[in-house]
Amino acid sequence: MRSYELGANCYVCKPGNLTEFFAAMKSIEQFWFGIASLPPRGEQTKQ
Repeated sequence: MRSYELGANCYVCKPGNLTEFFAAMKSIEQFWFGIASLPPRGEQTKQ
């Protein structure tokens, strides 16, 4: 809950070993470079 209070929308727990670390990094890479998208250029956010 503290992470959300500080503005995080997600976090990754530290893997227990090197194999799990590489798997976590691969998942992060796939998310940010394959799934996530940025809003179109010039689009203003309402605050």
